Amino acid sequence: MLAKYKTTVQLVALGLLFAEPMIPAIALLSDILLWLAAILTLITGWQYWQGASDHLRGKK
Repeated sequence: MLAKYKTTVQLVALGLLFAEPMIPAIALLSDILLWLAAILTLITGWQYWQGASDHLRGKK
């Protein structure tokens, strides 16, 4: 479920990045959302890695 939020944050951040030239005041918000997306990517990547390693070891 966290991965869906990550994708949403990524898409919103990307949209804000494209809008930055027209609305410079949103630069900080887009940077924050990009960092949040990066953190969520690391977390969900770790979750996928754990699930895959359990599966490959035959635990699940």
